[in-house]
Amino acid sequence: FQPAPPFATFPPNTSPLSLCVLSRRRSLPFLSPLGGVVVIIIIDQQSDEVMGDSKKLSPMAAPTASTTTTTSSSRRSSCNYYLLCCFIAAAAAVCLITPALTTGVDANSLDANVTAKLSVDASVRRPIPSTLFGIFFEEINHAGAGGLWAELVSNRGFEAGGPNTPSNIDPWLVIGDASSVVLSTDRSSPFERNKVALRMDVLCDVKSCPSGGVGVYNPGFWGMNIEEGKKYKLVLYVRSSDSIDVTVSLTGSNGARTLATTNIKGSASDVSDWTKVEALLEAKDSDHGARLELRTSKKGVIWFDQVSLMPEDTYKGHGFRSELVEMLKEIKPRFIRFPGLQKI
Repeated sequence: FQPAPPFATFPPNTSPLSLCVLSRRRSLPFLSPLGGVVVIIIIDQQSDEVMGDSKKLSPMAAPTASTTTTTSSSRRSSCNYYLLCCFIAAAAAVCLITPALTTGVDANSLDANVTAKLSVDASVRRPIPSTLFGIFFEEINHAGAGGLWAELVSNRGFEAGGPNTPSNIDPWLVIGDASSVVLSTDRSSPFERNKVALRMDVLCDVKSCPSGGVGVYNPGFWGMNIEEGKKYKLVLYVRSSDSIDVTVSLTGSNGARTLATTNIKGSASDVSDWTKVEALLEAKDSDHGARLELRTSKKGVIWFDQVSLMPEDTYKGHGFRSELVEMLKEIKPRFIRFPGLQKI
């Protein structure tokens, strides 16, 4: 803005409020105080003119209809002008105060070569408390499932898609083609809080199924780390309207090499309702990218749910991976923060 002369010329018939605004815009911050003063003077002059008009009426004259109307109108006008005076006076105060509030330091006027000197006295030392160092745990990026928790099966309840069906069974994949086996999900699980279960419709029999049978497999979290000589505990729930003969195997990443295997057999009466099955698999070889397979060559419908595979040697039998817990112990943390950074 370019500064205006002390007594700037404003448009004719300018209202007091617009006068204040114009004075603020035309000559800030010089003319703003003057604008506020001019506003009050103009208001006061207008009020005097109104009062003067009312004083022209003779107090001794008999009131007529016209004089009564004029007096009443003058009083109302006088009252309105006084109210307007209060309002505009407040606006004038804003014009007076705003320049002081908006006045700042120009960043371009600062010396770019200003330097500061920081002196450090290394002789003054304070001991760091031993309780300052610890660890925190938060279930992100598979820190729990697929990490500290020793469970090897990913999405063991077939509920990655939520409680509704069809659900997402990833990373479970089918063994066989659509002419021999069909996978789907329904809400028939025995677990009330997790009702989704896997339904496997086997369309082939011993004569027509491919070698080794059809079924599903789970690669775990980026492959299961199966080590030779170690034992792994299998737990799953199964149901069928007919007898079952299911082969459960730990194989290499492509399914060609068998690391451990067991069979699950049951009559129709044994598995007509949900049945918990447990087995122990001992690895005959090692593979860091192994997978778990469920195969059958018997025609019919089989339901599976809550398929779990865990190493037998978890930390103190609590289900945590022993090698990871030992690493955490070596850190010697003085505290553990759970469940994480944002959820205290």
